[in-house]
Amino acid sequence: MNDYGPYGPLPAGLGGPAGRRRRFRPLGCLTLLVILAVLAAAGYALLSPFALHIGGRSTLVDRTWRGVGAITATNGGQYAVYVSFRADVSHEGSSSDPYHCSQPGCDTIHGDGKLCTLSGTYPLEVEGEVYAWWSTDGALTHVRLSVPNSKGSTIVALFEGRWRGPELPLTDSTEFTVALTREGVIRTARSTVDDGIARTTLRYAGEDDFTSACRALAGR
Repeated sequence: MNDYGPYGPLPAGLGGPAGRRRRFRPLGCLTLLVILAVLAAAGYALLSPFALHIGGRSTLVDRTWRGVGAITATNGGQYAVYVSFRADVSHEGSSSDPYHCSQPGCDTIHGDGKLCTLSGTYPLEVEGEVYAWWSTDGALTHVRLSVPNSKGSTIVALFEGRWRGPELPLTDSTEFTVALTREGVIRTARSTVDDGIARTTLRYAGEDDFTSACRALAGR
């Protein structure tokens, strides 16, 4: 039996419950995923808009900032460092972690990197926190660098500094010269023989720039 519209019988399949079910289909999985992704991005931007524009550069695509710097230490050591990190607005992590943001205006950062020394190049684990909301400019930032090993990792630097526009000047007065020799060998036991200060300024750059800096260091 056909349903009737204002101008007569409706074609088969357009009327009745079956037709109405076809017109009001539930959202497909792909559509639902797109909506969830858009909502997540919107939430991310509202909680920490700086994470999409770190150091005055757009990080909208992968929310990742990359930088290269030359490290100089008061023990005479010279090194090159590369870091790649992104902000984590979920504030998750152990309360015992030294970088555990639990409030708006502070976000943890995590990533990886490389440290070039006269004794070789080490892979790095990068962790830290940024105290920022709208912009990183002037934001207090902590960066911990660790070298992974069979026992977990060895902390080689605890840097602290504040962003100056596109640059991130950092200073370590507790770990770097205690963990590394002047030549860049990781000590088996920390020593205060060369205890001092290490400084660097990270500027936006990629791994190719780090490779060039490492080659220049080796040629000195």
